[in-house]
Amino acid sequence: EYVRHPGDLVPDGRTHVHIESAQSGLGCVNSWGRLPLPQYRMPYRDYVFNFMLKPVLTRE
Repeated sequence: EYVRHPGDLVPDGRTHVHIESAQSGLGCVNSWGRLPLPQYRMPYRDYVFNFMLKPVLTRE
């Protein structure tokens, strides 16, 4: 289920990770409907994003 704000999350005993390569929309004049300033927009195109998850080993 999509949530807009961290306060909307309900603890369920699992760990949720959200990974983004970039975010458009920062640098707005206001927060109620204006488009981001041109230098903060992401043009429409295909983007490539690679990442690797590795387990962290801990010693007890």
